[in-house]
Amino acid sequence: MEDLGPLSREYGPDSEIDPVCIDPVWKQIAAILLSRIRAGWYQPGKPIPSVKQLHQEFGIAKGTAERAVNWLKEQGLVRSVVGRGVFVLPEHMRPKNE
Repeated sequence: MEDLGPLSREYGPDSEIDPVCIDPVWKQIAAILLSRIRAGWYQPGKPIPSVKQLHQEFGIAKGTAERAVNWLKEQGLVRSVVGRGVFVLPEHMRPKNE
């Protein structure tokens, strides 16, 4: 799995966006969502927050939220279901090196 590259700090499930951080905001969001999946905040088979919800929670542009969610999709951690949302994949469906 491709990682997020070097980040300036560790991001946990309850981290907040730091607007003056050198890490791009989409990477901060992706790192937070990844940590939430790993910590079990978002269970397999259950949806992650929508782009609109992420936009509201973090006060970010919807395009920024989409970029973070798309990174999770590219990594094989979540999958979109048209008209329903983006769902966390079960462990056996994720890449082996996650």
